[in-house]
Amino acid sequence: MRGRKGGPIPCAQPPPPPLIIIIISLPLSPSSSQVLVLSPTREVALQTADVLAALTARAPPPPGPAVAALIGGLPLAADAGRLRRPAHLVTATPGRAAVLAARGDLDLSRVKLLVLDEVDALLAPGGLLRRDVEAVVARLPPPPPPLPGGGAGAA
Repeated sequence: MRGRKGGPIPCAQPPPPPLIIIIISLPLSPSSSQVLVLSPTREVALQTADVLAALTARAPPPPGPAVAALIGGLPLAADAGRLRRPAHLVTATPGRAAVLAARGDLDLSRVKLLVLDEVDALLAPGGLLRRDVEAVVARLPPPPPPLPGGGAGAA
């Protein structure tokens, strides 16, 4: 769109990235994690949690989706305690997510979106992170069946 003099019309706010549109459009269950972001380091997981919290702070319904960061190097009991409150968006390191899921503290049965941040580091052949990522993925619900007559591979 162009202004009267041919220049671009400034927007008050740029449109949100597609991932944020997906996240804020998820129907939020009152007590289950809907989105899981696995990050290769504690620092990246914490940064991701901060960004998600800022981006979803104004998402409907108020107060918006709850965000939790689960990282190694801190007491396991603290992360388990964080999960007693609803956490719709979870960022975690793979090892911590695998341990909490195995203990039953992190319920992955309703996760609708898995994000692998820095996938090359997470899935490096023979890497320790890969084993933990695979353990987490094994606990996720199966994907829904494709829609009839549509989707990938449809003629």
